[in-house]
Amino acid sequence: MTFDNHETELQFVDTPLVDALNIIGELHRLKFFPDVKAIKEAGIALDEPVNIFISGVTLRDGLDLILLPLGLDYVAEHGVIHVTTKAIADQKLKIEIHTNTTSLQQNPEELIELITTLVEPETWTQIGGRGVIKPYKDGIIILQTQRNHRKISEFLAALKEVE
Repeated sequence: MTFDNHETELQFVDTPLVDALNIIGELHRLKFFPDVKAIKEAGIALDEPVNIFISGVTLRDGLDLILLPLGLDYVAEHGVIHVTTKAIADQKLKIEIHTNTTSLQQNPEELIELITTLVEPETWTQIGGRGVIKPYKDGIIILQTQRNHRKISEFLAALKEVE
């Protein structure tokens, strides 16, 4: 499930968080599933008021603007978007394979060094994190959080643009 390039407009004034998510879900044909227990245990109310008026942003960026200030994040899996605490989202790792993304694929060790140095360096196993990155056939295979996968994809796209 990807919605990185879907542009959106968000207009919420004192709208309860759960209602804002439901409205966004209806507008973009997405299913949000809040992790009620984890959110409540973190001391965050599902009726926390959302105040935002923004247009011309990606849906991903809009969700970040709503969720991150509350200490929340989301993980897309099983056809739904799980809204949970950032701490829980950071524990969910996913494997992705990137192939032929830049000319640096010819030298995967250099690409791996760039990624692990520039994209959330503290999250990689080399310095005690949980993320793993290895050369794989004509690309790289990465075990990382969904949020960091998005950052890696952005980084690889930026590299490709300057080639």
